[in-house]
Amino acid sequence: MPDLISQGFKFQFEIYGEGAYSTLLEEKVQSLGLGEYVKFKGLIEYSQISKSFDDADFFYRLWYNIVRG
Repeated sequence: MPDLISQGFKFQFEIYGEGAYSTLLEEKVQSLGLGEYVKFKGLIEYSQISKSFDDADFFYRLWYNIVRG
């Protein structure tokens, strides 16, 4: 991100959902001075997911499942 910022690119990185590392990640973003570029949206209604996809220019899905047996 620092390279994009220094080159004058305008962007916003939105993070949806919540998890065990949410607070840590939010603190890290603030400590790096990236709060203007990274927005934490939290949980959204299932019906709003496709609108979020439609509004995005780029989408990356990170899916993490833990299976315990």
